[in-house]
Amino acid sequence: MKGPFLFFFLFGILVQHGNSQDRSQKNKLRKEEFASIGVGAGLDYGGIGLRLAVPLQKHVACFAAAGLFGFSLGSKIRLTPDKEFTPTFSAMYGLNSIIYAPGPFSSFRIYNGASFGIGCEFRGNPRRNNFWQFGFIIPIRPDKYYADLNTFNNNGYNLSEPSPLQFTVGYHLAISR
Repeated sequence: MKGPFLFFFLFGILVQHGNSQDRSQKNKLRKEEFASIGVGAGLDYGGIGLRLAVPLQKHVACFAAAGLFGFSLGSKIRLTPDKEFTPTFSAMYGLNSIIYAPGPFSSFRIYNGASFGIGCEFRGNPRRNNFWQFGFIIPIRPDKYYADLNTFNNNGYNLSEPSPLQFTVGYHLAISR
């Protein structure tokens, strides 16, 4: 229960921070950017999937993703959206962890929770809005995940805990007005 509450609390802080940065400027989006749709791999793409990002204003975008393993909903702050290289910070709720236990009684379990990330957008051609997105995500794994991992390991499986830092990559096509 505290996962969704934490996500929406942090989402509100991200949106408020982005609004305070942009009040003195006109809310022009880079080259009439309306939204972007991307294909990629990582927790913020639902594993391997598609992500739709919609800028709320110049520095803040919300995104929704659906992929092979689940969904993700979140927001992202873009520090320098007019530059070719844009550092980003993100917060999301959705796909968080997966346990796959192979064998005669194989099991595949998916867990949702809050995650936080840092990354960048890279626009190779300054005249275009299409971009590569790279980043690292830190998932806050739910207690149920750790309980299930221990149960599998106590029943003869030798499952290791994944890295606390997950990589994400995707390519986005801009949708213009």
